Amino acid sequence: KYNKLKNTLEIVSKQKEDTKKELNYIESIIYSLTTATNLDEVDDVYLEIQENLLNKNIGEKKSKDSVNKSSPISLNIDGYNILIGRNNKQNDYLTFKLASKNDLWFHTENIHGSHVILKLDNKELTDEIISKVASIAAYYSKGRNSSKVNVQYTEVKNIKKPKNAKPGFVVFNHYNTILVEPKEKL
Repeated sequence: KYNKLKNTLEIVSKQKEDTKKELNYIESIIYSLTTATNLDEVDDVYLEIQENLLNKNIGEKKSKDSVNKSSPISLNIDGYNILIGRNNKQNDYLTFKLASKNDLWFHTENIHGSHVILKLDNKELTDEIISKVASIAAYYSKGRNSSKVNVQYTEVKNIKKPKNAKPGFVVFNHYNTILVEPKEKL
């Protein structure tokens, strides 16, 4: 009886962890839908849902490189190019395809939001530009209406995508955290 309960606990613990991951992913989809500003952005989220939630059959081929209809947000601040993902698939595209390994990646700590890439292009990095980009990352997150938000940032080379992870999910190490006020325009 003890061994049976012990085995059950292991199985249920795994199921609980999987359910938490799935819930977190669904919350990220809801965030993408609530921040969508046009039909192309909604279509992109719908396509992601089709690929990742409805096609759970084992062995069914997922199209990893399907094209988004909407484009990432691109800003130029103080001569630096900043790219902002509008949904999970764009976040992956920005982080793993467009960004160079020495560019900086920004994301709010424990809050759903966009991946924000600071293209360095051999420019000198200043505390001022880090603060500005972190404020933008905070603005493009669920923490937009908060007075202060923690934003984590690191070089793109420190960002990894676990095997079979949902779009937008990454792991990273060697990062810094900055507390900023969310701002869209600086």
